[in-house]
Amino acid sequence: MEIRVLESFESVRQCIQDYEQQSFTHFVTYNKSPLFGKEEFVPDANKCRLHFWSHCGKMGVPIRYDGVPFVHVGRWSLVCHQGRDTGLRRKTKYIEERRKKTELTGTAPTVRKTSTKKVNCPAQIYVSHIVKYPQFKVPEQFLTENSLPTEQLRRVMKRKIRTKHKYNRLTMERLHRYYVRLPSSTDHQGHPLVSRSTDDHLQGPRDIISNSSTLDRRNVNKNRDRHRRTKEPIDDRVSKKLRELVSLGYTSTAVIRAELNKFVIKELFVGQQPPPAMFRRFNPTSRDILNALHRVKQDAAQQRRSCLLSLCESIMTSISESLETLDDESLSSACEQLHSVAEQLKNKSQPKQDCSVSVHPQLPAEEASSPFSFVTVIEENQAPHEEFLCADLKQELNSSDSEDIAYKYGVEE
Repeated sequence: MEIRVLESFESVRQCIQDYEQQSFTHFVTYNKSPLFGKEEFVPDANKCRLHFWSHCGKMGVPIRYDGVPFVHVGRWSLVCHQGRDTGLRRKTKYIEERRKKTELTGTAPTVRKTSTKKVNCPAQIYVSHIVKYPQFKVPEQFLTENSLPTEQLRRVMKRKIRTKHKYNRLTMERLHRYYVRLPSSTDHQGHPLVSRSTDDHLQGPRDIISNSSTLDRRNVNKNRDRHRRTKEPIDDRVSKKLRELVSLGYTSTAVIRAELNKFVIKELFVGQQPPPAMFRRFNPTSRDILNALHRVKQDAAQQRRSCLLSLCESIMTSISESLETLDDESLSSACEQLHSVAEQLKNKSQPKQDCSVSVHPQLPAEEASSPFSFVTVIEENQAPHEEFLCADLKQELNSSDSEDIAYKYGVEE
């Protein structure tokens, strides 16, 4: 366990990001106080509880006594993304509802091979946000004589702080501090990570892989990926480089992976040992590359559609401005043209309907002898090409046997 004291919320984010990159792990927010990180917040000294030290609790960070009183603002707790599955109850309820639905409908349930990345890793990060009042620090002689302040001294300091806050709060000096507790490598369980070893005094500190035997042992597609990957997300710099390569026109996963390896070795880890291939943070899978290709195609199609929509809007604006200068005859002609264009757009926006055929299950004896008795063409708003198809069908019915036509078009009598 490591305790760090930081001065800003941005430094806290950078500290957590550096820890994730060094250990090849990822943390997600489990709980966060509403006022955490809001440095513009001014606590009310008359209502808040003043502290001089804080012991380590389940949701806190130990704060040693230095003689400066402080107020707790909020806490931020993060858990390993491969920790406890918090949605297990919801998933179980969904599976039970789906099973009951399949029993009622009588359909066979679809079986899918699913896996979860959750391995109940207990690693957690705790951050405590406090506001200190350095103007009301305990005198030095009391710090040297006693390890902790007496009850009478604490009451005197609290009375001074509350009086100052009540009558002249603008002149009070407030310092925002963040106490961060980072987990050690032994706190992680059930997944691989990289830890720094300092036992070897000859070679100095070196990185070692812990829990490598817990890597997912499922079979992988050897045509795409040679190595199994961990479950942490891809590094932001690698993701940005991947998007740049796809935007430049790279489509081969092998070529994109080779370019990403060059980027990681020559730019991110210059003069250092490159990260192992098992970690997905700096070595994306083929599926990640294919997803990036798909997203770029979707963005290009969306951008093209937006350009066409803006062009149509500009054309409509210019048409509306030109209509005001036309005479009655030209305006009538323009109205007819716009009406025809509107009808064409309306027809194109409607889904195409096929010429469907239905079979009458029971027919009277006098209608059974007619060749049109067992086939009915159901279509009210038919497209021109569908009208020709239905006319050909009727003509063939007149000139052929009903049994042959039924066999040809797949209609059972």
